[in-house]
Amino acid sequence: MAVLLASLPSAKRTTQIRNLRQGSVIDLDADTFLKISNYEDTVKQLDIYYGIVKRQLLRYQSCITGLFPQITTDKKVGSVRESIYCAAAIWSLYQAYRRIDDDRGKSYELGQSAIKCMRGILECWVKQSSRVELFKRNQCDRFALHCKFHLETGDEIYKDADYHHLQASI
Repeated sequence: MAVLLASLPSAKRTTQIRNLRQGSVIDLDADTFLKISNYEDTVKQLDIYYGIVKRQLLRYQSCITGLFPQITTDKKVGSVRESIYCAAAIWSLYQAYRRIDDDRGKSYELGQSAIKCMRGILECWVKQSSRVELFKRNQCDRFALHCKFHLETGDEIYKDADYHHLQASI
C-alpha cells in the first residue's frame, strides 16, 4: 500500500491517505460493539470481585464502629492495620465501579463501607487525643496511640503495659 501511495502525485496521495484514515459505517458499528462487549466484560469481572469483597471483607465489618477484626473469627478485637487494608481494597473496587458509571448500588455500598471504616478509626483515635499531645512532647511507646479496639464500643482493648501500641508500624 505504501508503494502504491508513493507513486501517486501529492494531491492524490493526500486524498488517498485521508480516505484510508476515515472509517466506514461498518467500522463504527464494530467499534461500538467492541466498547459494549468490553463494558459488559468489565462489569462481569467487577461483579466477581464484588462477590469476593462481600464474602471475605464486608461480612466481617463491625456495623457499629466500621472496624474489621484482625482474625475473622474474632468478635471482640478490631485492628487498625487490617481495617486500613480492608478499606483500601474496598475503596479501590468502589473507584472501579464509579469509573464505569455503574448505578446498581454496589458502588454506593462500597464507598460507604470504606468511609465508615475510616471514620471508625478516626473516632477511636479521637478518643485518645490527650495521648497525641503527650506523644508530640515525648515520642515513646507509653504515649503511642492504641491500634486494637473493641469492635462494638471502640474502646481500648489492652492496657499500655499489656500491649505495645506502636501506631508508627501502621
